[in-house]
Amino acid sequence: LEAGVMRDRLRPTTAGTNEAAAAARDGGSLLAIVMVLVIVGGLVVGGLLAIAGGLASQLVVHRLAERRELAKLRRDRIESLVRALYAQTRWLSERSSKMMFRNEDHDEPWPLDEARLIQELYFPQLAAETHAVHEACIPMVKFINEQRMKHMKNRDTFIKEYNSEPFDAAYKSYIAAVSARTRMCRVLLSQ
Repeated sequence: LEAGVMRDRLRPTTAGTNEAAAAARDGGSLLAIVMVLVIVGGLVVGGLLAIAGGLASQLVVHRLAERRELAKLRRDRIESLVRALYAQTRWLSERSSKMMFRNEDHDEPWPLDEARLIQELYFPQLAAETHAVHEACIPMVKFINEQRMKHMKNRDTFIKEYNSEPFDAAYKSYIAAVSARTRMCRVLLSQ
């Protein structure tokens, strides 16, 4: 009997081996779980970063496009303002030619009204320059109207007495006012 007990003691038990194998299996599955979590976590974090990057790039692109559109709109309005100033110059020339020398009516609308509208709505900082242009126009329009009345009374007297010096002096003041306003528009374009 003692020999049988001794033999059992000397014989390796499978219980210890099974415990070691189970511990190795548990450690391996824990390692596998950790690896799966790392991979899945990396995929989730990578996906979130991709989504955040996509959103951020869309916001930046939208903001840049919006700025570009606003700059273009501002540039177009400034151009319309300057175009109206030069239309006013043509208007004065046509009015002078038609009313004084051809003795015709000139009922075209004043282009300076459009310039004043644009200035009032979008560029209030140009109020002084707009007022200066308006004030510079008044003596020329007054001169044209007076000359038209003289022409209507007596054409021969009008031709003999015609003197363009008051108109020319007022025109120089007008051109100086238009130039000042155009310079201010150029400054606004560069901002």
